Amino acid sequence: MLHILLATFDFVLPLLIADATSILLIACLLGVTLTRKYSLMKTIAVWAAYAVLFCVCNTIGYLFGFSSENQKFLFVADWTPMLLWIFLLMLPAKQLYTQHTYSKIFILELVVLVSLISDFTANIFTIFFEQQLDEGIIDIVTYFMIFTTIKIIILIIAYFLYHFFVRKPIQELVATLDEKIGRYIPASLVVNLFLFGFGEITGYMHYDLLHFIPFYVLLATTFGILYWLIFSGAVWTSKILKTESELNVASNIQRDMLPSIFPPFPQREEFDLSATMQPAKEVGGDFYDFFFVDDDHLALVMADVSGKGVPAALFMVIAKTILKNLAQSGLAVEEIMRRANEQLCENNQSGMFVTAFMGIYELPTGKFSFANAGHNPPYVRKTSGQFEMLSVTPGFVLAGIEGMTLKHHETMLKPGDVLYLYTDGVTEALNKHDELYGEIRLEAVLNKLDCEKDSVDAMLQKVKDDLDHFANGTEQADDITMLMLRVKK
Repeated sequence: MLHILLATFDFVLPLLIADATSILLIACLLGVTLTRKYSLMKTIAVWAAYAVLFCVCNTIGYLFGFSSENQKFLFVADWTPMLLWIFLLMLPAKQLYTQHTYSKIFILELVVLVSLISDFTANIFTIFFEQQLDEGIIDIVTYFMIFTTIKIIILIIAYFLYHFFVRKPIQELVATLDEKIGRYIPASLVVNLFLFGFGEITGYMHYDLLHFIPFYVLLATTFGILYWLIFSGAVWTSKILKTESELNVASNIQRDMLPSIFPPFPQREEFDLSATMQPAKEVGGDFYDFFFVDDDHLALVMADVSGKGVPAALFMVIAKTILKNLAQSGLAVEEIMRRANEQLCENNQSGMFVTAFMGIYELPTGKFSFANAGHNPPYVRKTSGQFEMLSVTPGFVLAGIEGMTLKHHETMLKPGDVLYLYTDGVTEALNKHDELYGEIRLEAVLNKLDCEKDSVDAMLQKVKDDLDHFANGTEQADDITMLMLRVKK
């Protein structure tokens, strides 16, 4: 039977075997990379039907081509079904698997490249036996058996190399990029078409074995490198997106840790309170906090961790938690800061530190007790109607040195008084001329506020608007955090 087929189709049958093994390899690689929509048997049946249809079309093309003495006609008859093959492969790939269309096309183009390079590799081995066939050293049956065996061996090797070294990175890549993988499809498609085109052209050229092998190796390597450059670009993009995703998660966690519902204590009529934090990066080191120690004592915290980004945010979480836990134990504010410093100094091998202002407002009496660990002194508006900086000498930062103590300070807050806390991101904001916003501008905008009519939210927004107007589009260099308390009763 084999002799009859070979006598009838001569070189057509080996070419069909090559086509069939290429489709088999592509189907296997897609099968281990993508998730099937249907059962394994239905998936195999669809691929088998596609392979049969493709081989029938190719048989017609090959027979017409070989029956013609026109070399151009042979080239067109060979090229046309193979070109259609690259595009028609999208049909089973698209219908049989569940991933996003762009992901399926990108992976299809990758496995087509693997198939084409596998064909090149097989050709390096089969060209020697093809020459022996031309010289009459072996017959067509022997050549066919050798040809088929080499194709199957190369197919198995390509499958296992892909399965163990390529499959997982590709899956992670498309999972991260999702729809953005579509931007890499045109480039990879062009590479595949050029690779196939050059491969077909060389098939119509006459090379001896000495020149044929290096040329094919160079050809496959060149396009492999081109595709790797495309793949590397996609990997780099996926890493950036993954980092952005992780930073977004960290930013959400940090945002959720800060009080964000205003007014925070609607049942309390003794005061109005609002706060805002705008990090310079996705996550920041500034934080504010406010909470009741008991029914009569409200704690206020404004702090700034050294550094930026994720490390500062992690240290911020630790500092915020320690300060709140100590405050809720009923300690005096200076003792809270002292114990927080001792805890933050433990195992602080990174050398990070925190500037912090903490005050405890006693609602029945209006007494405001506070301590300052190297932080910007807050502003307070008394009945005189002008904002003035609280007269206090800042102590040393938290987590700086062990054994540090801070002084206790007190002032009285009366109805109508307004307290404004902030971080240095406000006064050190820059404009396009590298000028600092500074304390003079801050005092000026504070004194323009209508503290009797405007809400604390509106007043903080006016300060932020003035900051934005001053910066005039200059990139924010530091976190901007503010808190405002207005005494009502």
